[in-house]
Amino acid sequence: MNEENVSSSTVTRVVRLEIFPKVKGETKESVDAKFERLDQLFDESRRAANLIVNGQYINDRFARMHYARLKIDPSELYDIEKRTKEIGEKIKDSKSKEEKESLREERKELRKKVDEIKKGIEIVEKTMEDMFGTKRQATTERDIKSEFPDLPSVITNPLNQAVVGAYRNSKRDVMSGNVSLASYKKNMPIPVRKESLKFRNDGEYHELVWNLGSSGEEFHFGIVYGRDKAGNRTTVQQVIDSKKSYFTSQFQRKKGKLYLLLNVKESKVHADIDPNITVGMDIGIRSPVVITLDEKRYNFIGDKDSFLRVRIQMQRRSRLLHRNISSARGGHGRKRKLRALNSLEQKERNYSRQYNQFLSKRSIDYALSVRAGNINMEFLEGFGQDGTKEFVLRNWSYFELQTLVSSGASKYGIKVNRVDPYHTSQTCSKCGHYESGQREGENFKCKKCGLEMNSDLNAAINIAKSRRFVTRKEECQYWIEKKAREGNKVENPEVKNVLSDRCCQINSQPEQPRVARADGARVIA
Repeated sequence: MNEENVSSSTVTRVVRLEIFPKVKGETKESVDAKFERLDQLFDESRRAANLIVNGQYINDRFARMHYARLKIDPSELYDIEKRTKEIGEKIKDSKSKEEKESLREERKELRKKVDEIKKGIEIVEKTMEDMFGTKRQATTERDIKSEFPDLPSVITNPLNQAVVGAYRNSKRDVMSGNVSLASYKKNMPIPVRKESLKFRNDGEYHELVWNLGSSGEEFHFGIVYGRDKAGNRTTVQQVIDSKKSYFTSQFQRKKGKLYLLLNVKESKVHADIDPNITVGMDIGIRSPVVITLDEKRYNFIGDKDSFLRVRIQMQRRSRLLHRNISSARGGHGRKRKLRALNSLEQKERNYSRQYNQFLSKRSIDYALSVRAGNINMEFLEGFGQDGTKEFVLRNWSYFELQTLVSSGASKYGIKVNRVDPYHTSQTCSKCGHYESGQREGENFKCKKCGLEMNSDLNAAINIAKSRRFVTRKEECQYWIEKKAREGNKVENPEVKNVLSDRCCQINSQPEQPRVARADGARVIA
C-alpha cells in the first residue's frame, strides 16, 4: 500500500470506533437510499475480495504450469542465493588454493542456475503480461472494477493491495496444500484510503466524513465513545488537531453495528531497557507461557488446565450442536438453527483472545521488569514437530499470542525475535548436550551433566540464549533435514525425470473443486 512509513520512534495502534450514519433532517427515501448504498458497498467489497484471491490463485496456477514446462522452480531461488553467499564467505576464510578453486567452480554453477531461473521467471511474467495486458497484481484490480463498477477507487485500490498481500503471505502453504484458500465473509474489514476520511468537530461531538471520490458522494457518521476507558475521544481530538496522524483504515460491520478501525501512529513509550538483555518465551505444558531471563529469574504465566477445560467444554458443545443440526442442509430456518452454533464459536474466539491478551500483557510486564530489550520466541511454523505440544497448540492460538506480544512490545521499543525451535526442548540449557529422551513430560534431566529442572523452563532458557533467528519455515533445521531426506529418496536421474514430467502433467490439469459437508469435512465434488 502507499502508506506512510512508520519510523523507528513510532508505533501503530488500532483504535476501534463505533460509528453510525447521521440522517437527522433527511427524508425517509434519502435515509433508505443511504443504507442501501452502504449495504451495497459492504456486499460488493466482500465479493470483490473473494474474486481477487481466486484470481491471484488462478494466475499462480497458470504461472506454475509454465514454470514446469520450462523445468525451473522459482522456490529454489532463495536457497541457491543463500548457498552462494555462504560459499563467498568460505572463499574468504579458506587458505587452501584447491579448496578455493572448488568453491569458485560451485559458485559459478549456482550463479548459472540463478540466471536460468530468473530468465525463466521473466519469460513467464512477460507471457502473462502479454496475455492479460497488465501485470499480475493489477489484473485482479481491473477485474473487480469491471465486475463492480459502483465500487469507488477509494475501496478497490487498498482492497486489492490488502487481499493480494495476505494471499502472498500464505501462498506457499496454499500451493503445498497445508492451508485452504482464504474465503472472505460478511464481517470482513474493508480498507479505505486515508485521503477519503476526515474528522471534524461538530459542537460537543465529533463527526467522520467519508468521501467516495470523484463522484462527490459522501457519508457523514457520528462517533459513539461510551464509557471511553481507552481514551478514544482524546485520540480523535488529537487527530483533528493534527497532533497525531493516521493512515489506511478499515470499516467493519459486526453484530448489527458499524465500526471504523483507525490505524493511528503514536510515539513509543520511554522504557528503561537494555538492548543486550534477552528473555526467552516458551509455550509450556504446565503453564501456557514460560518466560525467563535465566535459571533463577523466570515466571510461569497462566494455568493451562483451566484454559483448556473451558476451551474443550466449548468444543464439546460445538460438536453436539453440529450433530443436532446435521439435517439443516438449506432452505428456510437454516440461519435460525445455526445461530446457536455461530454464537458459541464467537464466544470461544472471544475467550481465547481475551486469555491471549492477559498472557501477552504479563509477558511484556516481565520483560520490562528485568529491563530486557529483546524477547525471543519460537518460530510458529516450526512448532509441534516432536508431538509434545500438539494437544496444546490444537486448542490454543499461539500465533495470535505472538502477534499481540509483538504489537505490545513495539510500544516500548522491545524487539521480538523468532528463533528456530529445533531441539530447544531436548537440549540441556547448562552444557548444551542434546540427546533424545532427556525430556519426559514436565521433567528434564541431562544425561551428560545431570542437570534436573522443569522441562519448559529449560526450553525457555535455550530460547533466550538462541541466536538462530529465522523468518521463514524453510530456514528451520527440521525443514532443512526433511527436505534433504526427501531429496535422497530419488537417486536415479531417469526416475527423477519421470517424476518431473509427471509433475508437469499434474500441474497442467485443473484442480477438482471441493465442497464442504454439514459436518465440516471437505469432499471432492
